[in-house]
This record gives sequence, structure tokens and C-alpha cells, in this order.
Amino acid sequence: MQYKENHEDVPVTAELTLTIGDMRKSYVFHEEGAVRKNASGTVKVDKRTFRWVEQKSGENRGFTLQENGVEGAEEVEYRATPSPITADEKWYHSNVTRWYEEAAQYVADTYVRNNNKWPSSKSGTIHKVSYSFRQR
Repeated sequence: MQYKENHEDVPVTAELTLTIGDMRKSYVFHEEGAVRKNASGTVKVDKRTFRWVEQKSGENRGFTLQENGVEGAEEVEYRATPSPITADEKWYHSNVTRWYEEAAQYVADTYVRNNNKWPSSKSGTIHKVSYSFRQR
């Protein structure tokens, strides 16, 4: 198994996923230590399912989003402004999966209502903080 860290493949020696209630965190272990694996999950709009995966670079956060079960479906990436780490650090770190689910839901809802066109940007509020999600 390989883990991609800073765009480099790193051999993985073990993987661990912890689930406590709605919170799920995954870690990969390699010869240099442990790293939290990118959060991922799905959101639904009507009867359609969209898969999201956390994307991170330093304190910047974003996600990729793609419709499941559709051959050739485009994968798009969105960046959040402000960074949830600086805007609401304590809540974000305790609710990583929930934060991404809510962000992905805003974008997926707009995609479906725009007749399958990805929005270039979308705004939404997560835990009392207003965010802008811009397509990269």
C-alpha cells in the first residue's frame, strides 16, 4: 500500500480508522510516523450520491467532489475561504467529517439545481462561520 504525502508515494506499514459516534478519523503509519488520512465520504441530493475527499495544503482546506455511479463524471476541486483552521479551529478539528459533509452538500445541491453544471463558487455557513467555496 502507498500513501501520497506532498505528492510523493510513501510506503505504508499500517492503517487505522477510529469511529466514535459520527466522528471518523483515519490514520496511516509509515516509517516516519503517523499521518491523519484525508477525510472522505458521500452526500446525497435527491437520489444522487456524490463522493467528496478532503484536500489540504498547509492551513488551506478544500475538497474534491464527483458524482458516484456516472461513467466519466468530472471530478472538481473547491477551496474554502477563510480556512476553517483559522476561522473555527477547535470546532473544525473535532468535526472534520461533518465540516466537509456540509461544504460538499452546498456545492452538490447547487450542481443538481444548475442542471449538472458545477458552480464556480458557492457560499455557505458552517457552525456560524460564512465560507466561500471556489472552484480550482
